[in-house]
Amino acid sequence: MASTQLASILLVDDDNFARVTLEGALRSSGFDVEVSVKSAHEALQQVSQNGVDIAILDLDLGVGPSGIDLAIGLRTRWPQIGIIFLTTYHDPRLTDLKNKILPKGARYILKSELESVSQLISVVLQTKHKPFISNISHIDRFEELSEIQIQVWRLIASGLSSGEIAHIRGVSEKAIEATIARLYLFLGIKREKTINPRVLLVNAYYHHAGKSL
Repeated sequence: MASTQLASILLVDDDNFARVTLEGALRSSGFDVEVSVKSAHEALQQVSQNGVDIAILDLDLGVGPSGIDLAIGLRTRWPQIGIIFLTTYHDPRLTDLKNKILPKGARYILKSELESVSQLISVVLQTKHKPFISNISHIDRFEELSEIQIQVWRLIASGLSSGEIAHIRGVSEKAIEATIARLYLFLGIKREKTINPRVLLVNAYYHHAGKSL
């Protein structure tokens, strides 16, 4: 690793424009972006034998291993590597990824709330020196929601009815409706005659997933 650089970085994001823009900003700030690719497979193939100090990863990398899968693989090969997730998802459980448990110490930054490169640089340097100590993250705002509630919310957003979700979950439709009622309460969605609250629930999901309908 180059001693003259602030840190060596692996950057993985399947959004080419976002990745190239961030790569340029990091390089101009004194970081060595050793590898900048769009997939987990490319990342593991191209990172050198010595590894890197920090991995900045998108959560959802499209087809194939996710950012979390990649982070786990990197920690297996290089136990001291710092992990930063830079993503649109307010909570990893909002994704359809099988593995949603973040590695110890992983930082979690929302792209929509990243105000400047200096903010990211601060997190990168903190992560380099303390890779296993997590900062308070945006995930905390959803800690009140259970895995089942998150899954029901995601299935509603995919267009399934309460009956279809009940069949998938192996429970009664009444139980699913009770879960949906708790989601309404958590998200502050009120039942109104002019607006279908289920539509608002779907809109809220896409908002917190950082996606457009």
